[in-house]
Amino acid sequence: MDEDDEGVVYGVLSMLKLGTDQKFQTDIWTLLKARAQKYSIDKKILSILDNLSTPTSDIRVGLLINERLLHFPATIASPAFKSLANDLKKFGAQYRFSHVVLILKIRIADNDGNKERNGASASDIPKNRKKLTKAQKKRIAANAIANAKVIYDNREEELLFQDGLQFDYFQYPVQSDVEKDSKFSSVVREGVTYRPYRRVCFLDSSTFHRYIELVSSAEKL
Repeated sequence: MDEDDEGVVYGVLSMLKLGTDQKFQTDIWTLLKARAQKYSIDKKILSILDNLSTPTSDIRVGLLINERLLHFPATIASPAFKSLANDLKKFGAQYRFSHVVLILKIRIADNDGNKERNGASASDIPKNRKKLTKAQKKRIAANAIANAKVIYDNREEELLFQDGLQFDYFQYPVQSDVEKDSKFSSVVREGVTYRPYRRVCFLDSSTFHRYIELVSSAEKL
């Protein structure tokens, strides 16, 4: 390591209590609910958000923060998650959560209806209607991206969807929030445009710890 590199932070992997007693916490819940209201077609998602953001004795929610420099080698993930597992054991009840929220940075491939503009194809428009309702537009847009190809900015997060883990999630576009010349904006791979999204995942405690195990033991990322 060069002397100039001392003290430089290349990534952060940590846990944060996501309660409702501080403004930044309620701001996060408000943002997630607003995005779910606009983009999720599964009514269960709003119910989950309401339940998790309502203070009760048996619900304690954590937010996983997993950030690092873009394109930084994914091999750092395994030792980082091992360290996180040790820290969670060390601090005990302080970081014992019944549920954990993960916000993944992903990019979803364009297809016929898969842009933030969310246009509909002629075959999707009911023959007896001239104009689609907002609910229909949202459903068509969600269906269009459901099976589209996905790029994960943090490659270890793809493991969430490769080992049969069961959990709920929704996703929303952030194309309009990112500058066009930013490295976090759209990318083109083999002629296909992938646009930036956020995927919000809701894991119970056992699923979250299983995910930690998967990443910790991953030999290749």
